[in-house]
Amino acid sequence: MPGVTGNPTAILGVCSGAFAGLGITPSGGVPVKLSGKELPNSPKMTLAFGAEYTFELGGDWELTARADYYWQDEMYSRIYNTISDRIDAYSNINLTLILNNFENGVFAEAFVKNLADDDIITDAYLTDDSSGLFTNVFLNEPRLIGVTIGKRW
Repeated sequence: MPGVTGNPTAILGVCSGAFAGLGITPSGGVPVKLSGKELPNSPKMTLAFGAEYTFELGGDWELTARADYYWQDEMYSRIYNTISDRIDAYSNINLTLILNNFENGVFAEAFVKNLADDDIITDAYLTDDSSGLFTNVFLNEPRLIGVTIGKRW
């Protein structure tokens, strides 16, 4: 093509008018009024609550139970605040049990993250038209159940 060099990064000059000889001119974009729109990824409210209680079991053993709750209000993923930019409100619950013997340095922990195993969209990203204007969504992790057993010296 006339006017295009062998430089593979020449396409990067399209915004500065480097391809004007080919009839390609840069665009100033499409003006959009953003007054009254919410900032992206800025929920109006979030709530995090945790509770923990330790039971003395005797013989240097104790059991700690913990629950954590998180809630996030709806928000928008982009500045345009369209319906496709909306991320619904969501909540998450995590639970933990820890059995400790501090005298002997042994412990065991059992936990559940994302107790409800909900597939929650936590964010989204709309790609530009050069890659097809598809939307990437980001999900929370699926339910995770685990156990840890250890010894401290």
